[in-house]
Amino acid sequence: MAQILDSIPYRWHVVYSADACTVTDTQGNTCCSVAAGGSAVFWSVDKQIHLSSDKARMYPLTEDVSAVFARFTPGEPVRALLSDTLGIQHATWFNNTELAAITVKPAAWQDRVLTCYLKTTCPVSLSGVNWLYGEPSMMDGYTFVVALQQVDASTILANLAYTIKQ
Repeated sequence: MAQILDSIPYRWHVVYSADACTVTDTQGNTCCSVAAGGSAVFWSVDKQIHLSSDKARMYPLTEDVSAVFARFTPGEPVRALLSDTLGIQHATWFNNTELAAITVKPAAWQDRVLTCYLKTTCPVSLSGVNWLYGEPSMMDGYTFVVALQQVDASTILANLAYTIKQ
């Protein structure tokens, strides 16, 4: 029997399960798979998560644990942007292939600057950011990489880092 549980968007969660379990978001995308008797960690972007097993348990991880987990993962992960809201997550690249407007949300503030990147293959308008040198003109036929830095509890700076002809 499946479960639908509340999750905390833009936070790591861990799932423990006595039997095999698949964790999916509200759009049906697989977040992770758990082997019988095992556990898995995933990044939630939704307010609800579907667990395929009623023997599975899900818990949000603290941001300190998330930072430790990120340090032991080589390289910076690239995550598909699945909604029109991007929550700042340090040392992460977000890949946008179709959204024309994105709202950027700050992470919970812990007195450290957080940096992430948005790679987009389509022109996009960002809200919730302060452009360092003015909002750039984006056009079809290019890939753009935008650097995003959260410098306090609510300020997110944006800067066009790269423009690549497709």
